[in-house]
Amino acid sequence: MTQEETIKYIETILGIVAAIGGFLYWHFKEVHKFKDEIHKVELKLKELEKSDALQQQTLDQLNELYPTLKSILENLNARKK
Repeated sequence: MTQEETIKYIETILGIVAAIGGFLYWHFKEVHKFKDEIHKVELKLKELEKSDALQQQTLDQLNELYPTLKSILENLNARKK
């Protein structure tokens, strides 16, 4: 093997290593971006779940309060007559 061939092999190997290194860098950068986006979505879902729970609690309380308010209004209307 001549010196020129050896240099060409080394250049080829270095080119392949550089390409693989670049791909791995890009891949892991994209994976981390994707994980960050998933984390943001998870946080938004948790916020929506909390909001939904509060809305449901409010509706439940209104359902419990409605009969009391109805009887109060009926009593007030009865007193007016």
